[in-house]
Amino acid sequence: MARQCSNCKRGFMTSVSRSHSHIATKRRQNVNLQMRRVDGEKVLVCAACIKATKKVKKVKTAAVKAAK
Repeated sequence: MARQCSNCKRGFMTSVSRSHSHIATKRRQNVNLQMRRVDGEKVLVCAACIKATKKVKKVKTAAVKAAK
């Protein structure tokens, strides 16, 4: 399984580590992936997608309460 989000397909980014003498060393910045159950199946989802789905659920429940 690839180290990428199954929802938005975000993967790693490349960046540079700088030493005291300012020598650049390439490195990888991985996405913050979490194991979640989606439709009864375990998938890797990034933290940004988890936060976004919580906000969508919160807005939908607030709209339902306002409609009553």
